[in-house]
Amino acid sequence: MERLLPPLREGATLHLFRSGGGLRVALLNNGSDLIGYGEAPNIEEALEYCGEDYEAGGRPYKEVYGPIHPHYLTGSAEASCNGDRWLLRGTDVDISWVDGKVQATITPSVDAGPNWELTKDVVEDGIPRFYEDDCGYIFRASTSRFPSGEPCLWTQCVHKPEGAEGIDHLRREMPYSVQGDQICEVIERLPSTREFSFPFKVWKEGEEAISTRVQLLMRCP
Repeated sequence: MERLLPPLREGATLHLFRSGGGLRVALLNNGSDLIGYGEAPNIEEALEYCGEDYEAGGRPYKEVYGPIHPHYLTGSAEASCNGDRWLLRGTDVDISWVDGKVQATITPSVDAGPNWELTKDVVEDGIPRFYEDDCGYIFRASTSRFPSGEPCLWTQCVHKPEGAEGIDHLRREMPYSVQGDQICEVIERLPSTREFSFPFKVWKEGEEAISTRVQLLMRCP
C-alpha cells in the first residue's frame, strides 16, 4: 500500500467500494482521471493491485485480470478490518491526504426519523403523538393493528420542510473521518460501530412540546 502514498500526497484520492458480486474495488483518481485500479476478494489485495497498476501507468482491464491476476467473480463474505466491515455494509470509504496525514472518511446513511424508543409510549398508552425534527419534518404516530389483531405503530409524515421532495422519512448522510500515517492504519481505525443523536420535539394534541433526542447505534457486520 505504500506505493499509493506518493499520489495521495500529490492530490490524488482513493475510493473503495464493494461491487455487486462482493469484490473489493480500489479506484485511484487524479481529479476526473483514473490513474490506478485494483479489485480482489479482500481490500488489502485490491489496494496492492491498485498501487501496482498506478506504478505501471494504468493498464487496460483485460491485460491485468486473467493474464496477470485472477479474474475473481465474487469477494469474501468476511471482513478483514474495520474499514472492510463498512464496505460489506455497503458504505464506501474515501481516502485522501489532508494536513499532512492520510485521512479515511465514511459517510453512512441513516434513517433519522422517529424510532421505536421515541414512539413506544404511543403503543403503551394508545395516545397519538407528534414529532418534529431539527430539519422541519413533522411525523404523527398512532396505534393500528396487524391483520392478526396484534397492535402495531403507524407513523406518517404530516409536514415537510419547504423544498423537500420524495420520501416521507428522513435519510441523512453522517460523515466520519480518521487520520494516520498509513493507509492500512486508517482503514483499521475506522470504528465498527457509530452512534448518532438527533434532536426532536414531541407533543400530544393540544399540549406543549417536549424536547428530547433520538439515539441510533449503527453496527457493521
